[in-house]
Amino acid sequence: MNEENKEALAAVRMIKEHCLSMDCDDCAIQFICYRYFTDGTPGDWSIGALGATERKPVVYIKPMHGGQIPRKEDGGAAAWDCYARVSVDFYNGETHLVPLGFSLAMPEGVCAFLLPRSSMGIKTDLIMANSMGLIDSDYRGEVKAIYKAFNIEWDVPSYLPESSIRKNDRVAQLFFNVPNVEIKVVDEFPDEVKETERGEGGFGSTGK
Repeated sequence: MNEENKEALAAVRMIKEHCLSMDCDDCAIQFICYRYFTDGTPGDWSIGALGATERKPVVYIKPMHGGQIPRKEDGGAAAWDCYARVSVDFYNGETHLVPLGFSLAMPEGVCAFLLPRSSMGIKTDLIMANSMGLIDSDYRGEVKAIYKAFNIEWDVPSYLPESSIRKNDRVAQLFFNVPNVEIKVVDEFPDEVKETERGEGGFGSTGK
């Protein structure tokens, strides 16, 4: 390696250290480094060694009908808590859709799972009727949970509801299939993700 290349490589190393300190993912710098400094590059020269990370998938959340958006209660939480948009009374054996007051726009390859909160099984007789919900990236309608009241101690239906969900109760958890997503709350979805063939077609819309 001649002196000129050594100076250039030293400059690139300085850029690398800057990237590491700033935790940035400037693709332009990566392009320059790979395009012009392939010869004589150190063995540890890679995207991982640069400290550059893949850009986080952007998930858009749109509140609907005055509902609350999902929230993480603490930094260690793996999922976002979801809130009931309306109150629902359940009689034993009944199944109801519980609207959660938001819709999602996720990039292709990203999906979300709707899981029951552990407290639901302790404080109520409600179970998530489909075990968990799968929200596909092309669904643009309101996210809803399916709950069923199930109490084997009741042999006949009661005239009084056995379980209730009140408006703004935390009733489900939203978990994404990728470890890190960037959440953006919007009033309307951007044009590039607004329309899909499925649109707001919900449960069973893709066939039996």
